[in-house]
Amino acid sequence: MTGDDLAAFEATYEPPVRHFWNGWTVCKAGPWSQGPVLLQQLALLPYGLSEADLGTPDFLHLLIEGGKLAMADREAWYGDAADVPLAELLSRPYNEERQALIGEHASYELRPGHPGGRTPRLSKQALAAVARAASGADGPAAGPGGGEPTVGGGDLGLGLGDRRAANRPPPIRPSANPPWTGTG
Repeated sequence: MTGDDLAAFEATYEPPVRHFWNGWTVCKAGPWSQGPVLLQQLALLPYGLSEADLGTPDFLHLLIEGGKLAMADREAWYGDAADVPLAELLSRPYNEERQALIGEHASYELRPGHPGGRTPRLSKQALAAVARAASGADGPAAGPGGGEPTVGGGDLGLGLGDRRAANRPPPIRPSANPPWTGTG
């Protein structure tokens, strides 16, 4: 990013993404953010839940597994691209189909959907995270020497952490950004 980039920048207004759930209108930022994940989590909950369902082990299992499905869709479909299939990702038919994936036991798979018959593209970091979760192992997304950005360039060696290292998806992903040059 250069000074010219900043000088040319103009903030814009965009309406929030809305989802209607259980008598509420919930608004979040668009798919350039993680905002629609919460909306999709709500869309993944079955219609007709009562207050008696809230807080039960079955409800918590449904909420957690639905969160995993919404995050998998985030990994595959969210980004700055204008063709994010957000209307379908939040649609009732799509999410009823996704609800059927929630079984009795926790899933350790990364299972993005196929809105409009599209094939998801996932980063190596997302796939590695699933492998680590399934194996019980832990480690950095990029691994030592894996190109993780550092504060002050390579001189200080203060890594910005796994989350920042995974914030550079490959160019085939909707959320891709230009490569980091490693110059501090």
